[in-house]
Amino acid sequence: MFPAPEDRTDGVHLSLSGRTKVAAMWAAALTDAFFSASSPWLPSFP
Repeated sequence: MFPAPEDRTDGVHLSLSGRTKVAAMWAAALTDAFFSASSPWLPSFP
């Protein structure tokens, strides 16, 4: 699912309503199943 055309201010960049919708979709995609199947990737320093 993508934001609607009216959620883009210039056809490319998201408006506030578009950013809000995308953030909600991203939060919904990060389920408990996602986190239980993921392994943390810790940074390594040189």
